[in-house]
Amino acid sequence: MVEFLAESFEWRDEGCELYPRCLECPLEKCVEEEPRLRQRLRMRLRAERMGALRAKGKSSAEIARMFNVSVRTVQRALKGVRVV
Repeated sequence: MVEFLAESFEWRDEGCELYPRCLECPLEKCVEEEPRLRQRLRMRLRAERMGALRAKGKSSAEIARMFNVSVRTVQRALKGVRVV
């Protein structure tokens, strides 16, 4: 059986659009390896931004216009976000 050591390969730690270096990434799974992870992360970040706007007093209609989505999409996103 032949074993390959990581040290025997040239590998560049280029990261991705979320984190500049793979070795410093806090995610448990790589977005390159998990098909829907990138989409779920983008949706979660969008929901958090919507939550911050709601905390500043913006209405669902105002937030929907800002993100170019429906009011129902904003309501669904805010359902899982804690608004302080």
